[in-house]
Amino acid sequence: ALAPDAAGAPSTPPPPRAVFWLLPLLRVFGEEADPGELVERYHALISALEQMPAQPSSTASGGGGAAAMDLLKGQDAKLAAHLEAVMGGAAKSALLLKAPCARLGVGLLSPDATLFVWDLCLIAGWTQVGAAIASALLLLRDGLLACTAPAHLADYFLLHTRQLTVEQLRAALERHFMPELRARLGVPAPEDVLPLEPSDVVS
Repeated sequence: ALAPDAAGAPSTPPPPRAVFWLLPLLRVFGEEADPGELVERYHALISALEQMPAQPSSTASGGGGAAAMDLLKGQDAKLAAHLEAVMGGAAKSALLLKAPCARLGVGLLSPDATLFVWDLCLIAGWTQVGAAIASALLLLRDGLLACTAPAHLADYFLLHTRQLTVEQLRAALERHFMPELRARLGVPAPEDVLPLEPSDVVS
């Protein structure tokens, strides 16, 4: 966590990727946001993210990218194997996803899709970024399978991921990852939740 100095400012500068984390906050609070409140929320976000569990040493070089690749393998072994073959191994395919995961999707996904993923992470934990990145890969499956060179694959991924809509990303997450997440959190599926009537919420 950031330790304040005598003047109340952080004594340790945030990591470079933290600059990306500021962008969704600016989008939510807008140009009219109180600077003090924005800085306070930004520092709180950095502190929370710094407390996330570290990646296992065996996948540390790929960071969150390795976790995203593991999630992809569980859903589509053929696509995961293709990415590793084209990129030149598991480590290099994980490195392709490392920066997008470290930046929490900022700069990779569209602004609206990024905010959607952040909403999910604020509810279920920041490790859900890996599920979102894996979902993006699954949505781009056909195009990625057609790529036969590392540069081509990387360019295709970076270009087309930004074009994915919130609806597409939500559907892919729902299809591949949300059932397990709901079971782990003990949250019912939307179709199992009884609709509220006005008399249920108005005394």
